[in-house]
Amino acid sequence: MPHLTPHPLTPITPGQRTSPGIGRLLPPEDVARRLSVSRSMVYKLIRTGELSAVYIGRLPRIGEDELARYVEGHRATREVGL
Repeated sequence: MPHLTPHPLTPITPGQRTSPGIGRLLPPEDVARRLSVSRSMVYKLIRTGELSAVYIGRLPRIGEDELARYVEGHRATREVGL
């Protein structure tokens, strides 16, 4: 029987930093709380492409950097409209 070695990839735990440019990966529930919107609104933002998500299996996760980009984009839009 061949010798089995552990898989070289280790799972990412919630709150763990991934690679540069991604930051923590947040579930839609956490994003909804941070934006003070419903979870279904977060899913709508993902579906329309306004918010990019990384899928781990069927579960969407939003990088903190992506969330910051989204917020900054809306802040700039509001300032221009004033």
